[in-house]
Amino acid sequence: MPIPRKMLDNEVFNSGQWFPTWSIAEQFLVTHSFNPQELIVDIAKKSYCCNFWELVGIPCKHVVVALSYRKQNSDHFVDECYTRDKYALYYGFFVSLINGKDMYQEVQTYEIQLLTHKNGPGRPREVRIRECGEDGARKRRPDVAYKCTKFDKFGHNTLSFKSLTQYPNALKRKRKPKASQDGVEPK
Repeated sequence: MPIPRKMLDNEVFNSGQWFPTWSIAEQFLVTHSFNPQELIVDIAKKSYCCNFWELVGIPCKHVVVALSYRKQNSDHFVDECYTRDKYALYYGFFVSLINGKDMYQEVQTYEIQLLTHKNGPGRPREVRIRECGEDGARKRRPDVAYKCTKFDKFGHNTLSFKSLTQYPNALKRKRKPKASQDGVEPK
């Protein structure tokens, strides 16, 4: 079958960094070349600690390494349920036909009350707070025109504004004139 074959080929490919050490009869100690991880594989019981072989029926990379040490083919240790004969046996029966949709029995349905989303207090965030190593710093949107809050003009902001010579009356707008004792306002 093609899918179990691909899974077994993938496990054979991933077994390259694992090294077996023969222990007792059918048991092997399989170690990784870069980290100190060690696993015990028992070929006679078809079991070891990760249970992939027992659950799926296909030898995993640790078992493939132990089998290659014994010069055995890993294809012979794949479960029988993946053979063509078993596949034909499982799916060889006929499927009975059913009536059309208009003949279906009506099912009583009840109204489902949906939970309403309640916004938390405060103003909602416009920009998501990015993680430390995440790409994409906060950038200005190019389609929005930004206005300087200090001088009320388009084309720059308060941080990038360098000189007051372009807008000489801008500071007068921000400052309040002091009231003199004479009652005359300064010019």
